[in-house]
Amino acid sequence: ENLHKQLETKNRVHWVEEEMEILTTPDTYENPPENAWERIKIRSDKSEVLAVLRALAHWREEKAIKKNIPRGHILKDDTLADIALYMPRDVEGLKQIRSLPSGITNGATGKLLLDLIAKARKTPKDTWPAREGKKPFPKEKTATLEMLKLLLKINCAEADVAPKLIANAKDLEKLVLKQNPNSSIMKGWRYDIFGKDAAALMAGKIMLTLEDDKIKKVQI
Repeated sequence: ENLHKQLETKNRVHWVEEEMEILTTPDTYENPPENAWERIKIRSDKSEVLAVLRALAHWREEKAIKKNIPRGHILKDDTLADIALYMPRDVEGLKQIRSLPSGITNGATGKLLLDLIAKARKTPKDTWPAREGKKPFPKEKTATLEMLKLLLKINCAEADVAPKLIANAKDLEKLVLKQNPNSSIMKGWRYDIFGKDAAALMAGKIMLTLEDDKIKKVQI
């Protein structure tokens, strides 16, 4: 009740309503099984390993959806990653995966896992997935990025909002590189607090200056 009163006083109730829309949007809960592997951390970028991981993650996702249970209750991410890395060919190989429950290796699930591994390795190599390595941020864009970081701090201080609620470093990088046209920075209350000024700064319509030892925004 106290927080609600503060929101009403500052005319920010609509902020909460905007955030809650995420929870009521069906797209939030869409997790295509064929893309499930992308959320799993694994210590390899080899396409063959990723092909096996994709097959395993696809199977687990479909089973979790069918049974309506958390995917981790079937097999944990670390276990899928270990299986994909070592790609066992038989039951004895499965037994070497320490994170795999012993009751699975000799049963029907163990056999299914071996079949999935074998089939994934036999698929055409040109269909194997790949993870793009992170490209270094362009040096010539560094000044723009630093200016946006400073602007974010200024605007958030003025609005009494934590900067991390508006954007993180990756969000700002994508904004500079124009890699995310649907960025939340350019929508709703985040746009009002920061996005509008960020766009103006990058367009050369705002500059930052010092006045009485304080950083101020000046419209150009």
